[in-house]
Amino acid sequence: MIAIIAQYTSDFQSEENGRFTEIAKYLNKIDNVELITSSFSHSLKQKKVCKIQPTEYKLTLIDAPSYKKNISLQRLRSCKIFAKNIKNYLNKSKDIKLIYCAVPSLDVGKVAINFCRRKKIPMILDIQDLWPDAFYMVFDLPIVSRVLFFPLKVMADNIYRNANNIVTVSNTYLDRATRQLSHNVKNSLVAYLGTSLKNFDQFSDGITKDNSKDIITIAYIGTLSYSYDINLVIHAIRNVQQNSNFKIKFLVMGDGPLKERFYLEAQRCSIQAIFTGKLSYPEMVRQLVSADIAVNPIVRKSAGSIINKVGDYAAAGLPVINSQECMEYRELVKEYECGINCENGNIEDFTKALFWLISHPAEREKMGINARKMAEKLFDRDQSYQEIQEFVRKIYESSDN
Repeated sequence: MIAIIAQYTSDFQSEENGRFTEIAKYLNKIDNVELITSSFSHSLKQKKVCKIQPTEYKLTLIDAPSYKKNISLQRLRSCKIFAKNIKNYLNKSKDIKLIYCAVPSLDVGKVAINFCRRKKIPMILDIQDLWPDAFYMVFDLPIVSRVLFFPLKVMADNIYRNANNIVTVSNTYLDRATRQLSHNVKNSLVAYLGTSLKNFDQFSDGITKDNSKDIITIAYIGTLSYSYDINLVIHAIRNVQQNSNFKIKFLVMGDGPLKERFYLEAQRCSIQAIFTGKLSYPEMVRQLVSADIAVNPIVRKSAGSIINKVGDYAAAGLPVINSQECMEYRELVKEYECGINCENGNIEDFTKALFWLISHPAEREKMGINARKMAEKLFDRDQSYQEIQEFVRKIYESSDN
């Protein structure tokens, strides 16, 4: 059996674009699969109530305490208890032949590595995010932050150094886990998060842009929290409208702790903004493909790299205005000519990019076509997850199973 351990997965309440639920289906072609995850929903901040039960693999929910804030002592405590419960569960398992483990959380990664070493079975580490790097932007106190999170950094370094097989969602993360530590990993693979273009196109079938309407729709999808500079977009839209006759609608799809704050700022700036809340993935796709421009406004010093939303933007064939500092994504935007990179946090720069895209519909359409080409080459899960399957198969078959 192959065990996938991932603390953060979909909530199994509706059809979602979950990385590990999809990987589980692919790995089921190699051996029986058990997806082991937390009983606590990180996105909903409540216990999971699974309305969709998978048939391709076994789903196991392991108890984890609740927490209210993404960055808090309560969350770190929840991670430690979840890891302890994972350890107890694994010690009772007898037929695991390979573990595919996601980090964060780091505590879980440590447990999985120690278990595989003791049982002499292969482990594959899937790096989804960088801890404690992702915390630094919230606790932006250079010396204090480094001291406070030093134990987490040591744990992360040790996990990366002891991982012989690594999958990451970006080259940026692979660099952190290998080259920065002078770690010669045995096997590695970069597989962007992306989406299944086949499913995406089925969800969006029949949806077309209404170019006859005298309004431009700017779309954002994702969490409404401290990592995303939604106010930057709101202020740029206000600036464009104050200096032109353009009519703009800001479509915000997602939920989070700062939703009310962003909503009130949009009202204060007198822009037309629609906050849909969290949508099912098919409904999000239908809304997204009807938009004209996508935005990726990530705050300064974010540890994020190639995130979920940019794959969806590309799949929808939307030009993107990007303020994320991640050089890997900025280079992709430049290479594929699928949008405009702006200086992080610069309202004037963002306003200029927005005005230019609205003023040049032909160039905007061309960038959208280029974005779709990028999706077909880099973000199609039907291809990249096949690569993950073959990556795992090679390690699985080369072990002493």
